[in-house]
Amino acid sequence: MIELFPYQKEGVTWLKTKRFALLADEMGLGKSAQAIVAADEIAADRILVLCPAVARPNWANEFKKFSMRERHVVIQESAAQSLPNARRITHICSYDLALKTAPLLASQFDVVVLDEAHYLKSVAAGRSHLVFAKGGIAHKASRVWALTGTPAPNHAGELWVLMRAYGLTPLGYDDFVARYCKVYYPAGQRRISGTNLEHIQEVRTALRRVMLRRMKNQVG
Repeated sequence: MIELFPYQKEGVTWLKTKRFALLADEMGLGKSAQAIVAADEIAADRILVLCPAVARPNWANEFKKFSMRERHVVIQESAAQSLPNARRITHICSYDLALKTAPLLASQFDVVVLDEAHYLKSVAAGRSHLVFAKGGIAHKASRVWALTGTPAPNHAGELWVLMRAYGLTPLGYDDFVARYCKVYYPAGQRRISGTNLEHIQEVRTALRRVMLRRMKNQVG
């Protein structure tokens, strides 16, 4: 196994304490390595990685480099592909393909890793419902660890899906946007232009319960 940097070891220790986590380190700081080693150290047998399609081979390689446990690593290539009946399995699937792969909804996982979790920022997106809606994938996992270097690229409203699923806000989407976003209504249609800085500290305080974020200039 490749030796982790000290800040990555801290991330592993932190992830191990979390049922719900948002690892938001800046891009290039090894979020996947931290998630893999943390899953090893809690003896997770069944792992699901949801990620963009292009990232699937990279995740398989990352498990080869960083996991010390012998695992059956499977990349989902088509919706018709069946899930292997193995006790210790790492299943890697794209978000779009997961929408077409019904067996995922019936499976239980020790850890679900949501790579590039900003893909789940849209309230209306099918992938957001697949993961977080009642009966969705996240509800069948012992732990859910979201990874992203850009937790809210445009405005605070993009955090609502994750914060609601993690139990960090009691507000529905409309009320959340009204409090934490700048909105305007051209032709009667709501548009979000940015974050309402007056109340954003409330969001930051709630996120501290589940989020760890380090920048490259902080870790040397």
